[in-house]
Amino acid sequence: MPIAIDPDNETFDYVLKRELETEPSKQSIFELKYLSIDEEQRVLRELKKDDNAGGMLLLKIGLRGWRNYLKADGENAPFDLDNDGMPTKKTIGRLIREDRLEIANAIQSHGKITEEERGK
Repeated sequence: MPIAIDPDNETFDYVLKRELETEPSKQSIFELKYLSIDEEQRVLRELKKDDNAGGMLLLKIGLRGWRNYLKADGENAPFDLDNDGMPTKKTIGRLIREDRLEIANAIQSHGKITEEERGK
């Protein structure tokens, strides 16, 4: 059964595929936002012009926070926002490229992963 979403106010948690088998208390949780139609269209226009800029815009709009995302010293990585309430480039830069791509895909697919991706 389809479930309605509120893209202006609703977020969902996402765990990286490589952490799905990790003990839940040790998983990094990424808080992602559902995109509105206008945001999707804006991202698609940007992606058509420049993949990198479009991907960065997707992360700026869709990445709302993280929990238990640790730096090498074991401290939580800061999640800094710009004046518009979006994650800064430095914040997004704290993610390795592979994770940025996976998170961007999760934002676009609303966090849905297949059984194959789950490794089942």
